[in-house]
Amino acid sequence: MSRCAAPEFAQLDFWVGDWDVFSTTKGIPRGTSHVSKEMGGCVVWENWTSLAGGYVGKSYNVWNVNLRRWEQFWVDNGAGTAYFRGGLKDGAMDYWTDDVPQPDGSMLQRHLQFIPMAGGQVRQFCQDSKDGGKTWTVEYDLTYKRQTAASAGSL
Repeated sequence: MSRCAAPEFAQLDFWVGDWDVFSTTKGIPRGTSHVSKEMGGCVVWENWTSLAGGYVGKSYNVWNVNLRRWEQFWVDNGAGTAYFRGGLKDGAMDYWTDDVPQPDGSMLQRHLQFIPMAGGQVRQFCQDSKDGGKTWTVEYDLTYKRQTAASAGSL
């Protein structure tokens, strides 16, 4: 049995696919994403392309067998990085960051969720806090809709 065949490695499979991505509240197209299982099923790899300004990014999502949690490492073409850790909670992938120092001297914590929805859609909902988690602001709220042959490349 492959080391990555344990059931935990399939917990994020609902996000695997080719997606057209829209703002959840207004339905405005925001980009496309290709999410695949790589490295023998050990990594869920996202390739994000924004419709605005040539912004692209990748996330690497892995089940850490030693710490028994999911971890995501995000990188983008704006020198941005983010490290999340978490796990499946009530059917959704629930990720958190630690407080991360920002250029202005403040601290920023993020809470990121991937929530399976009806019709095979996935909601990606991210909030941030600058006060140690006392208050939260929506950073982004996106809905991933599976591409069809007709929609592929139409955004």
